[in-house]
Amino acid sequence: MPKPRNPKLLDDDLVRAAVLRVYNDFMRLRRPGWVDAKELPEELSEGFPWKDVAIELKMDEVPNGGTACRGRYMNFLAPGLVFGPFQPDEDATIYREQAKNTGWVEISNMLQGRTDVSVKNR
Repeated sequence: MPKPRNPKLLDDDLVRAAVLRVYNDFMRLRRPGWVDAKELPEELSEGFPWKDVAIELKMDEVPNGGTACRGRYMNFLAPGLVFGPFQPDEDATIYREQAKNTGWVEISNMLQGRTDVSVKNR
């Protein structure tokens, strides 16, 4: 039996291509006459089949493979994410909201292009 693939070791372009193929298949089922997209939208709709992405990447034997693919995409590969240094106004927002005990997800929604993981690790 071959060893399951680690999602953290996959090539980013390979993951993006698999997500795009599954996205187009998903949309064809939901909307007849769908013309294949060349780029992924900013946000994927609720109910996106991440397990199919894991199967496409031959990771279906990995426990929680779909969840791992979703996490990798949403936190590192999604269009519109910002990975540069935090700006002073972003830091001020984080400190102000953290003092109010606001959750990391809510704070990240206030900052354009930042994930909850990057805000938490800040």
